[in-house]
Amino acid sequence: MRVLLLFICFVITFSAGAQSPADLLRRGHSYMENPWPNKRRPDSALFFYYRALTLSDSLHDTEGRNQALLTIGSLAISTADLTKGKAAYFRVIEYYRKTADKKREADTWLALGEAISVSVNKENLPERLQSLENARSLYQQTKNTLSETQASLDIAETHLSQDKLDLAEKEAIQVLDSYKKLGYKKLHYTYDLMAEVSKLKVDLHNELKYRIEAISSMESTGDTAEAAGYYSRIALVYADLDRYDLSQTWILKSMATLRRRRQYEDYYGDLSLLIYDLIKMNRPREAVGYLETAIREVPPVNLAQWVDANEMFGNCYAAMKSYAKAEQYYMEMMKDYKVTNFNRDFYPSGSWMITDFIHYYQVMATFYISLKQFAKAGPYVTKVLELPQWLRPPHYPLQVLSDAVPGRLRRRQLYLRHPQLRAAQTTE
Repeated sequence: MRVLLLFICFVITFSAGAQSPADLLRRGHSYMENPWPNKRRPDSALFFYYRALTLSDSLHDTEGRNQALLTIGSLAISTADLTKGKAAYFRVIEYYRKTADKKREADTWLALGEAISVSVNKENLPERLQSLENARSLYQQTKNTLSETQASLDIAETHLSQDKLDLAEKEAIQVLDSYKKLGYKKLHYTYDLMAEVSKLKVDLHNELKYRIEAISSMESTGDTAEAAGYYSRIALVYADLDRYDLSQTWILKSMATLRRRRQYEDYYGDLSLLIYDLIKMNRPREAVGYLETAIREVPPVNLAQWVDANEMFGNCYAAMKSYAKAEQYYMEMMKDYKVTNFNRDFYPSGSWMITDFIHYYQVMATFYISLKQFAKAGPYVTKVLELPQWLRPPHYPLQVLSDAVPGRLRRRQLYLRHPQLRAAQTTE
């Protein structure tokens, strides 16, 4: 029997190309780390993750087995299979319970909680919250104050996603105080969360204050992996405050970061804010120059980016009163948008689909109304009126937005105006 088992282990190892479980996990990760716009390949990744699990079991490699299970669980949750994902995590949690390893059990509960997204499906937030509270309780028992504080920050983020703004704010302040007492320097994640609370409370003063603190912490600690996002978010605040010059400064910094890192997924979102700033500062010709250079140096890679590009050109020419040319670009925008419209290949969430639908039809309606071409505006107004009343902008169609607000900014403004849009995520 022992000879047979050794032979089976040899066959499994040979079939895996004499690779270790860690090697197989790395091969699986390569299918999930395809740089945008290439699509991830979860099925291929899962094949190698399960091979890693099988090989770990055959080698009695407990560490490899647990790592494979956590990887399988994380992937399952990210592909909307929470039941399967939890089952994988629970197998690891049960092992650490049996071995009385409270620290690693707590780490696994924390990993499970963080794997459950705060933005994909709000129905899963209670599951996330319970996992994080389990982690925090175990960290308290083991007197691991730093990890306990991290769990508390994740809990505050969860409460924010549940629209419990006062509770989230109170918890974030407590987290900040705890980190400072511990001498922990990477405070930017906490400041960023506090800024998000202020944003939803429409408190631009405090939001700006926390955005500045977040960037200061990020840069002083050298933890700049998310720098472009921090720069673009403060640019949005300055745009909301009508400080378009400062908004321009920060969005250019974000764009430079994205180009340096060759991360172009959000590039046209940032570019749309830059064009918006220039138009608001009565510099539409300069904006056209930026657009032409951007398209030449960083060409759009999909239809969604062409939609943004055509809208931006339309906005520029409308601002220059070249209405015939603006109309041409807007029509190109709508032609491409009808392909991307409610297409999950282009949207991370249903709420973004709704805000974009409202936005693009409003752009057309606003343009034609400004020219007093009401017959042309009518069909676009009607499209928005066909939405359920709770999803429409307030007082629509009597109050049509006067600004052609760019992608990243329009989502922020519509999100703030319509808390119901956040509820739309529960069906995703």
